[in-house]
Amino acid sequence: MVDGESIVLVKGISGSGKSTRVYLFLEFLESLGMKLHPYKFKTLDGKEKEVGVYSEDFNMVFVGKFYENGGIRRWQGYDSMTSRLCKAEGLSYFLKETSKAGHGVLIDGAGTTVSWRLRPLDLCGESEFTNILHVRYDYRDDQWDEYCARIAYRSGEPPKGDCMWRKHRTFMHDFEKAQREGEEVNEAGGCVVLHDQPYDAPVWDLGVHIFNFFGLSELCEEFVAFCKASDYIERNSFVEFQKDK
Repeated sequence: MVDGESIVLVKGISGSGKSTRVYLFLEFLESLGMKLHPYKFKTLDGKEKEVGVYSEDFNMVFVGKFYENGGIRRWQGYDSMTSRLCKAEGLSYFLKETSKAGHGVLIDGAGTTVSWRLRPLDLCGESEFTNILHVRYDYRDDQWDEYCARIAYRSGEPPKGDCMWRKHRTFMHDFEKAQREGEEVNEAGGCVVLHDQPYDAPVWDLGVHIFNFFGLSELCEEFVAFCKASDYIERNSFVEFQKDK
């Protein structure tokens, strides 16, 4: 089961489906009767702030926030909490203290990807996370048109430039470094599992990896059925937002 030595990292560029996958996982936990409570934390500046939601039953802090857009509840991960957590140094402090408190953590966002703070060696050595699940979602070099279509589906217009797109190669290198570091941690007795997934992997992909990682594979079939029955992706499109205006 989840403990303070466990962390789930969900990485990838914008438009790779991270937030939707996390949202459906959280919604599934709620469907099982698990309550999600605001999680407050005293950050490096000494101020107590709400930085995520916490499931006592699952014993995990999900860094980010729910918000509504067009009447649809959505999830935004770490990228919405960067300044609230006092940026990079504050993130490391949060992870270490949350681990000490005995809680697992899930953190997702494009902003998490190219930081040594969120690779196995530092997570294990500094924050004492020895159980690390790292799932990466990304595009291939020849999928620029598909990337543009995904951004337009979400926002109503194609990306204004290729700044984020160009980062996906850097993000790939980050994953390769995480693989090498993961081998070191595993050799030292830790447990690091990495998955490199395409952006169009099934929406239930993340949740299945999480349940399998924590020995809860009996929930996978129910979770897959839950996602297949959900119309969240259709409701969470720019076209649907426009209908309400």
